Amino acid sequence: MYLLHIKPVSPEKAEGRVAQVYREITQALNIVAVPLVFQYIAVYEQYLFYIWERIKRNLESDSFKESCAELKEVTYQTVPMLPTPSEQLKHFVGTIPQSEKYELTEVVNLLDDINIRLMLVTVAIRESLKGIPHITQLLEDQEAFIDEQIESLMRPERLELQGMNKHEITQVTRMLAPLMGNNTLLISHYPDFFANVATEMEKLKDMPAYLHLRVELEHLTFARIDLFETPLDCSYVDFMRMTEGVPYTDEIVFLLKDTFPSHFPHLVLTTAVMKNALTMRGSSLVQQ
Repeated sequence: MYLLHIKPVSPEKAEGRVAQVYREITQALNIVAVPLVFQYIAVYEQYLFYIWERIKRNLESDSFKESCAELKEVTYQTVPMLPTPSEQLKHFVGTIPQSEKYELTEVVNLLDDINIRLMLVTVAIRESLKGIPHITQLLEDQEAFIDEQIESLMRPERLELQGMNKHEITQVTRMLAPLMGNNTLLISHYPDFFANVATEMEKLKDMPAYLHLRVELEHLTFARIDLFETPLDCSYVDFMRMTEGVPYTDEIVFLLKDTFPSHFPHLVLTTAVMKNALTMRGSSLVQQ
């Protein structure tokens, strides 16, 4: 068991320039929640200011937007290769009123955009930190326990009020916690849909076809890092200078190199599965 010493800086506790950066992040991503990756980076304020300034420039660039569009198209076109949607998911989608499908589609499209952008960003951060040491020789169960700590940061109360059982809560938490952190606003209105998709992803995640798509997606993402107009490069000396005086830098480097970059390809494929499910039965609501 390995307990993380660092704790994310929640938006409620953010002050001064950190709070300002949080506002810029939510505005740039068009989302009400501050993604959990930035809440962890905020433990090291100077590094947050450094990396966000560079990320922000890329988010605004044409080349970054083109990369996002290409990755979105690839995932949407390749997900039908998977055995999804299942009969259970197709049946559930067929019971959703048309008006709710429009609202749900807007949420899925938003999640899709955010996941793709954060996949590019987190992989770019990982590559920028190569050569900087982090927690070493963690056993597999210790790494899994760190993942569970990330997932536990998502509060389940509102999901329980919507009638979801503990198993469904766990699945949805595992699926979206790296993105949403402790903010369930985007999913609380459609708990049954997200629970069904979470069940679908649990079945898919160990299938060879899914694993192949995930590896290909990671390769495509990595290839687009070189297209960043503003590199996220950070030398060991600069990193240590920006994190000086704040302990447990090995933990934040571990999260940024091993944890968050591995979650977002799964999230991108998850939203592609959602789109694929919502286009069943002749629906043309989801943007490709």
